[in-house]
Amino acid sequence: MIFFARLSNSFAAKAILIIISISISYLLGGENRNLLLIGMMSLSPITIIKYPYIYKIDIILILLLTTMIISSVVFNPISLRWSTILYSIMFCLTFMGYVRILSKSSLEILDYLKVVKFLIYAYCIVLIIQQCCVLLHLPILNASNYNNFNPWKLNTLSPEPSHSAVYLGILMYCYLTIKEYILKRKYNLQYDFRNDGWIWGCFLWSMITMISGTAMLYLSIICLKLCNKKYIAIILLLAFTASPVLLNSNFKPLKRTVSTIKGTLTLNEKEIIKADLSAAFRIVPSVIAIKNADITNAKTWTGKGIDYMKNDLINQMPAVNKNTKSISTAFTLGVDYGILFFLIWSIFTFLVCTERTAPISYILWIFSIMLNGINVQLVWFAIIFLYTNKYFTSNDYKNYACFRDTPGSYQDGTSC
Repeated sequence: MIFFARLSNSFAAKAILIIISISISYLLGGENRNLLLIGMMSLSPITIIKYPYIYKIDIILILLLTTMIISSVVFNPISLRWSTILYSIMFCLTFMGYVRILSKSSLEILDYLKVVKFLIYAYCIVLIIQQCCVLLHLPILNASNYNNFNPWKLNTLSPEPSHSAVYLGILMYCYLTIKEYILKRKYNLQYDFRNDGWIWGCFLWSMITMISGTAMLYLSIICLKLCNKKYIAIILLLAFTASPVLLNSNFKPLKRTVSTIKGTLTLNEKEIIKADLSAAFRIVPSVIAIKNADITNAKTWTGKGIDYMKNDLINQMPAVNKNTKSISTAFTLGVDYGILFFLIWSIFTFLVCTERTAPISYILWIFSIMLNGINVQLVWFAIIFLYTNKYFTSNDYKNYACFRDTPGSYQDGTSC
């Protein structure tokens, strides 16, 4: 019975990993809500009831939700919107349920690696089909938030085109990290490419042909992951030499990425908007929130209400109006729900997603989580996959279980 229970949990863990990673356009409800994801999240309370353990990370999430509710109900009842709060609760409960399922499952490190590979292949295959549909003027498979004025910017399996690069970037990072753990050495592109040629082909084709500045950013992050300390000087020299040629080319995604980085470093909102409006929707609200923070104001601590920042940005950013779905980031959430909420959210995501020995995880934490809101599928995709990586690559991954203090047995990753 225990064996079958663990097998069932293994299947459930794989299902959660896949469902949190995809968006099927034919299963989208009102306001493009992912009904498949909502259906999966609605089952999470059952898992928590089935495994009524208290994890240390549960306490942080309960504090986070309590802060959100008090800020909205007590201090800002006029802007209270229960649907927004309930959606946040569902995401938090889903993560709590996933942690329990993973720790009680028979999911092995190679099984997890297969799931990651499957998702990278799936994203690429759907993208190629979509590109063929555009080329042949056929109805586009799984199209979501499609813009006829930018026909090659396709969403593949993500909720919207701008998210595709983030999903693929994190998946590739997870793949490389797990491979390094299994091989017990740093990934060497020269030697390992012969075994991973297909996965690299799918990843590079997707990142280069999706015509996205975000794709260029995450491609650079993956390149940093592969950097060997001995070759950093050579890589920097080559980048410095090649940059004038690349910047003078007509490859717009790269130009937009460079211009956005320049504008962000100078904290110039107008330059960021001019460079890339899509990126500006994540960066500019954060910059304004940081600039306007005043710790001597009581509202800074209690929050100013749901969507306060969105309403404040209507006259400051183009294309922002009352019908705009969301422009929230961790920093704007700090304005809406208070600085205490921001600190708890930052601590939770930092503890779950980053590894002391993996500097790239810090970069992914900033770009994938801190520059997005709490009620975004992409954010919880990043949290779940980065947590799973940390779970498997810890010295005793069967005892990791998100900081739960219970005895467990050691199982080395190479025996999978």
